[in-house]
Amino acid sequence: MHRNREVFLDNKHPWRVTQDALSALLPYMSKKTIKCSASDFIYLINNLNVTLNNLPSDDLRQKIANEGKGCFILECENDGPIKDKETLSCLSLPNSVSVMVSAELVESLKLRYMDTVSEQQKL
Repeated sequence: MHRNREVFLDNKHPWRVTQDALSALLPYMSKKTIKCSASDFIYLINNLNVTLNNLPSDDLRQKIANEGKGCFILECENDGPIKDKETLSCLSLPNSVSVMVSAELVESLKLRYMDTVSEQQKL
């Protein structure tokens, strides 16, 4: 767990799950987990901070809006180029979503799904 900065969320959600803790905590989490498509997952890898209006999927936009503000886990499993389970720790702010992972992990994910990332950048 990591303490959010006081600036975020008026301190109503002071903690968030770190990416390193996801593998240990995910089997026990029943709330604050959002399943998404591979294209949405890869879009968020490319654009680490996205306004809700710019999300490509209405379905994902609705799921995030239903969760409300605070930390949530984005999960994609066995969809398109993602053949296993991938997760991201995210923070939902009033009008945007931020992916809260290290730069190293982002680069690793981009390398893993490089073909799909470059196809999305062409669009």
